[in-house]
Amino acid sequence: MGDVFPEVRAKQKTIEDVIRREEEAFNKTLDRGLDLFDAEAGLERFERAVQMIESLPEFMGDTGGPAEFDASEMSRAAGYQKRDKLGAFVRRPDGTVEKKISGDFAFKLFDTYGFPLDLTELLARERGFTVDITRFEQLMGEQRERARKAQKKEEISVEKADLEITPTKFLGYDFLEAEALVETVLRVEKPQEPAVVLDQTPCYPEMGGQVGDRGMLHVPGHDRTEVGQLRVIDTQKYGDVFVHLTQLIQGRAPEPGEAVRVSVDADRRRAIQGHHTVTHLLHWALHEVVSRDASQKGSYVGPDKLTFDFSSAPLMKQQVRDVEKLVNEKIRDKAPVSWTEIPYAEAKKRSDIIQFFGEKYGDTVRVLQIGGVPHALNGYSMELCGGTHVRSTGEIGPFRIVKEEAIAAGIRRIEAVAGDAARGWAKQEAARQQEKFEAFSRKKPDIESLPVFESEASTSEMLQQIDASCAS
Repeated sequence: MGDVFPEVRAKQKTIEDVIRREEEAFNKTLDRGLDLFDAEAGLERFERAVQMIESLPEFMGDTGGPAEFDASEMSRAAGYQKRDKLGAFVRRPDGTVEKKISGDFAFKLFDTYGFPLDLTELLARERGFTVDITRFEQLMGEQRERARKAQKKEEISVEKADLEITPTKFLGYDFLEAEALVETVLRVEKPQEPAVVLDQTPCYPEMGGQVGDRGMLHVPGHDRTEVGQLRVIDTQKYGDVFVHLTQLIQGRAPEPGEAVRVSVDADRRRAIQGHHTVTHLLHWALHEVVSRDASQKGSYVGPDKLTFDFSSAPLMKQQVRDVEKLVNEKIRDKAPVSWTEIPYAEAKKRSDIIQFFGEKYGDTVRVLQIGGVPHALNGYSMELCGGTHVRSTGEIGPFRIVKEEAIAAGIRRIEAVAGDAARGWAKQEAARQQEKFEAFSRKKPDIESLPVFESEASTSEMLQQIDASCAS
């Protein structure tokens, strides 16, 4: 494969490490699954339940004919208000006995512990059990449906003919408000929520991990009056066309050919930009602290938080602290942030400009640079990126990593907050600490009180207070 994909040969050591870690992780999962299986179904709880069920016919004065008895336990997840089925004991008319593992229990093994269904079936056969595959598949389908609904976005009717128009011109790198002409209004299920396409817009569409902009769209009338006002609730991209999903607040929706005025929610965009730029700093810091092979695999950049997915072994706590410290140092440096458009052919020749394997780029690409001389392409962090960003790292504000976890084999995810989002997180964390303290103090009244949390302090001071409370 190395002849076709040179990256395989270049990253052979990394690939070998990922395979080794995956094998070790699977073995640990297998051990946990075996323990759970034996404890709840195979050797202890399940067998005790079967023995209890087998004794019921005699206890109830049963004649010994065909019967089916269920084994279950009180559900801890449901607050012990209902029972979880573990399996069943069945006596057929010919007197033969069947012991069954419920699909619910098999699904619990899979969903909670990553235990493969085929392995559950193998262990069941060795113990004389069968597995309710039909119920297992039903639960898997329900889980997929829940995931689909959770990720489902507002659907709009986009016909090819509707979008055979000039590509939308994006103005949002330099402006947060602009006048534009309505190209078309797309058909939607709810007339009060039209989807509007403009010839140009300052609203950035959801793309590259960055969420779409929100804002306002005004339909002016004669003599400086206003005949329509709409709230932009999201901005999406279809091909080269930007679609503004809106809600009608008052008046009427715009019509094709009308001039409108569209503006971006500036505070929300500012928070998003800070999180996007700090995502680039985080990527750079991971290379400095963890490994040059810690490459980006995905991201979410919103006003509330950022998540960054990357290839790596689990990070040690000290590594997480070092990454966070390094990012905050670069924020305090107030380094310039600039962007420059260059031919993609030129970018490919530069090993210091990060680009993503498998990504499709046009003839011209945009390089996001942090540090160095603005636009000179000599920064310490340089990546191909079309998103919106702050103009100085000092605009980001204090940065805090709130979570580091695995999301797939060899893939880690960091969740973090910066600026006002870090301030909001600190207040929530202080409330959580106080709640835990009060619960613990009821059991141990003589415990020393937590330091008083100063909610009017600066964000950096608030984060320091959180750290001090954790250490106390």
